[in-house]
Amino acid sequence: GARWRGYCSDLTRTFVVGDPDPRQSDVYKTVLAAQREACEVLREGALGSAVDAAAREVFDRESLGAHFPHSIGHGLGLEVHEGPRLHRRSEAELRSGMVVTVEPGLYFARWGGVRIEDAFVVGREEPRPLVDLAKDQLQGPPN
Repeated sequence: GARWRGYCSDLTRTFVVGDPDPRQSDVYKTVLAAQREACEVLREGALGSAVDAAAREVFDRESLGAHFPHSIGHGLGLEVHEGPRLHRRSEAELRSGMVVTVEPGLYFARWGGVRIEDAFVVGREEPRPLVDLAKDQLQGPPN
């Protein structure tokens, strides 16, 4: 990420060199689905644990939960990692105006991994993304 006027950003995209193989595409689609499901819950009043659980449900349905070793996200501001924490046991209640990351990822020994991370402003309704960077499909690096 970058810093601007003392504030931090945090962003992750996964790229492949060449055309993605079927496994890479499938894992990517699953991670993207997990991020979208987490964002459905990301609202004022939601608990950090509920946002995390929404992503984990996607991975568990695909029997991939063991490959998601971290939490779904964290607050972002003057530090890259700050409160509120969005993890399994988080009792943090989200408030409008908070900036948080949603960063599901799946990682496999001797294969690699996929992570998609974006920062969002929490609102009363749907969260507002802070970056508009393509993520609809797995692709090679931009030219």
